[in-house]
Amino acid sequence: MASILPSSLRVIPSNITCESYQAIYDGLAQSLAALPLDLSQGVRSSKQYLQDTFPRCSVPASFVCKVTPVHVNLICDGVDGSKLEQILSAGNSSAALCNFTITEHACSSAPYLTSSNLVTLLNCTLKSQNIYPVEVWKLFFQKASAVLDQALETFANMASNNTYPTSSNVLEALGEVRIDNFNQAQLQSEEFITSWFKTKIRPFLAVPSFNFLFCLSSKNFSCQTYQTVIQAFGSQKASMDRDTQQAVFTHFIKPFLSRNDSTDPGCVSSITGSQAWLKANLGDFSDFATVQDLQAFNPNLSTAELLSVFSPSQMAQLVLSLGASNNTDLIDRVFERLQEGNALKNVDGFLTQLTANGQMPIFQPVVRDRVMNTTFIIISPHFSTFTTNDYELWFHVKLIPILASFTPEMLINTTTKISCTNYQVIVSGLALVIQEMPLYRRQEITHGLLGYLRNAENAINEPACRQQNESDAQWVKANLGPFVQYTAYSDLKDFNISTAGLLSTLNPSEVAQLLLSSGASNNTDFIDLVFEQLEQGNALKNVDEFLTQLTANGQTPHFQPVVRDRVMNTTFIIISPHFSTFTTNDYELWFHVKLIPILASFTPEMLINTTTTISCTNYQVIVSGLALVIQEMPLYRRQEITHGLLGYLRNADNAINEPACRQQNESDAQWVKAKLGPFVQYTAYSDLKDFNISTAGLLSTLNPSEVAQLLLSSGASNNTDFIDLVFEQLEQGNALKNVDEFLTQLTANGQVG
Repeated sequence: MASILPSSLRVIPSNITCESYQAIYDGLAQSLAALPLDLSQGVRSSKQYLQDTFPRCSVPASFVCKVTPVHVNLICDGVDGSKLEQILSAGNSSAALCNFTITEHACSSAPYLTSSNLVTLLNCTLKSQNIYPVEVWKLFFQKASAVLDQALETFANMASNNTYPTSSNVLEALGEVRIDNFNQAQLQSEEFITSWFKTKIRPFLAVPSFNFLFCLSSKNFSCQTYQTVIQAFGSQKASMDRDTQQAVFTHFIKPFLSRNDSTDPGCVSSITGSQAWLKANLGDFSDFATVQDLQAFNPNLSTAELLSVFSPSQMAQLVLSLGASNNTDLIDRVFERLQEGNALKNVDGFLTQLTANGQMPIFQPVVRDRVMNTTFIIISPHFSTFTTNDYELWFHVKLIPILASFTPEMLINTTTKISCTNYQVIVSGLALVIQEMPLYRRQEITHGLLGYLRNAENAINEPACRQQNESDAQWVKANLGPFVQYTAYSDLKDFNISTAGLLSTLNPSEVAQLLLSSGASNNTDFIDLVFEQLEQGNALKNVDEFLTQLTANGQTPHFQPVVRDRVMNTTFIIISPHFSTFTTNDYELWFHVKLIPILASFTPEMLINTTTTISCTNYQVIVSGLALVIQEMPLYRRQEITHGLLGYLRNADNAINEPACRQQNESDAQWVKAKLGPFVQYTAYSDLKDFNISTAGLLSTLNPSEVAQLLLSSGASNNTDFIDLVFEQLEQGNALKNVDEFLTQLTANGQVG
């Protein structure tokens, strides 16, 4: 084991379990108990390498207070003390002390260590930055115990503001030799603790080990003496690296304030006011506490009072913890605070914490707008110094919770004189939040992107930001992303981008949005390319998504009949093979929503195909869907559809030998409305007699115009019984208005009954 080196441990896999890690670590620790000091360096270095390489396993283990054993035989084995004793016997002790190692002094039996000599040894050893194990320093301090306290005080006064980066093991040894032996009265004496922490061990406090700190947290300090220790650490904070500052909080402050075995848990009873409590108990290390930590230490804490002293990351935690993303007053106060001092650094810290660990607060638009506006005012003056990496960090991570409030004015400000590479970073960032933007904002951003590209195009006289050998599809994706769906078709023609190249970058929903925005809904060439794209892959799924988006939010494109016919024909070819698997809900979604923009082009052949072997329930869904678009159908199509509906009903009638699809207790009027709807007005009178439907029942379902159309279509204009029933119906309600509408329809378009 003595020959083991850190390089030997590099074969350990990075995904090692912590149980396996602990077994290796324990084996190295046990070997140290049997190795002489001069043979143990490789094992010690290997232990440190293991801890540094696998912090996920080593950090939890650091929350155990461990005492370093001192085995004199192992430390002093092989140490030749004769030369030191010879020099000392010659009376040259003071001048020669620093010529020997601390190990040699620890192992010497000569009685020469005065307070002055100890100060000399500490001074030269620490200045030379020689490192000795904790057990060596422990043995040395135990030997010098009688003069140790005075020597430490003298050394501290002499060291003034000096710190010693290699003194961690010195501090650890002093903790075990002295602090571990403080009695209860001493631990609670402010004078005693002040003398030790603010004087005797002050020069070493800048480099405490995890173990020293955690062991210290278990001492029975009073709240007053604990606060003295915090002040002492605070005096050395400037000399600590960031990890050590964090360790003071994590391994000392947090464990101490979390203890529930004291008379004043969290040290809250003796201090009034949250700010005073924070300063006294966390001192200069309060930035390392989370808001949740502080609330756990002091349940009565006023976070509102602490806002003025919180760090940017703590303010972000407060916003997250309070669910305060919609509290405009709090947000305003937070940003007032962030603008104090280095506003860019503060906002950076705030947003970094806000998006840490995949957190994503959801701001209401009014609050999000305020946060985005204030943030932009702070960061935009620095854009000229931003690298591509800076743009990526801000627009892909830090700004994401608020980027949906990015305005076209901000876009113009940001992209003025920006490189194509950085422009594309911004496009891809905005694309991440496009779904959170209202439609008008998406359109405004699209307009701003096109403005940048036009300016760039004018500057370089070729498609803007075009990379060598870049395809149209790649250009669209990089320079417009999903915002392309909000462009006008003519805009894209300006950049000489092929329609096929454009469509290949879009999913079916985006193709639908492009169709709505582009003004190309009646461009047959464009429509043909759209359906070529939709037919690739899962055509049913693609058309479903396309039509769902086309009819979302009450949007309805106005197709010219010739284009609508093409779209309906192609759509029917794709969806009809799946009718056999359709549920009633599927029919409702398709015939009441998705197909509505094109359903007026539904042909009688499609109707026959769709209704063959269909249930009465699903047939009625189709009738009510077609009724929604009857006004868009030409007269001949209404008549053809009526003929198809009657065909279905006759087949059903023959199959069940009663009025087709008649529900129990269903009236004639209900039957007509469900099975023919407004198409009844295009039936012949004889058709309805075939179904044993009473004339009165029929007429009660129609308005005056529909009654007139029925009279024209039915061949019953000379049937006096029918005419009498017609006028009985017209005389109900406002007879003048009803007769007016009836005769107007009867004479419309040159029709004469």
